[in-house]
Amino acid sequence: MIILFWLYKSRVNKKGNAPIRMRVTINGKRVEIITGIEIPVIKWNSDDQQVRGKDELTIQYNNTLLTLKSLAWEKYNYHLRNKMPINVNIIRDYILAKDKPDYSLMQAIEYQINNLKGRVGNDIASNTVKKYETIKRKVQNYLVKKLNSNDVSLNELSSKFIYDFDAYLRIDEKLSHNAIAKNMQQFKRVIK
Repeated sequence: MIILFWLYKSRVNKKGNAPIRMRVTINGKRVEIITGIEIPVIKWNSDDQQVRGKDELTIQYNNTLLTLKSLAWEKYNYHLRNKMPINVNIIRDYILAKDKPDYSLMQAIEYQINNLKGRVGNDIASNTVKKYETIKRKVQNYLVKKLNSNDVSLNELSSKFIYDFDAYLRIDEKLSHNAIAKNMQQFKRVIK
């Protein structure tokens, strides 16, 4: 496997920045991956395949490139160790996380509820299931009232979403501090 980072100079924008691309080649077949990094053309070191400079942003860019390279080698070596076929598309999908299923928040909550229902009587009380059904209802209300949506992908969840949901419980649902803490505890268990 050969990994190459290069500056796509024919795509220079009005600011004078060009995107950095990653090329992975295996057995003569290659695929290009967009890194999401754009830099001034003069900052690219083509010999080292890195961004020139010592400022914080440059260090972050170079760390991102190193991470992408590490992910590619990680997947490649995993397939070699397990005697599995490997090609450039598998590497690309792994780096872009396309090989992982995209679950939604409501699917995750429903999965948690079904899992708990199966355990009722063994190590879970029926009231625990009711608490998770309550959090499901509150999340559904939040999504509809605040986001005008029925669901959201787990990949789209951010700390802002959690803070906004917490604020929704406080302001719109008018819950006490302890009730919010319990609801957030259940919510975080679901998304983990």
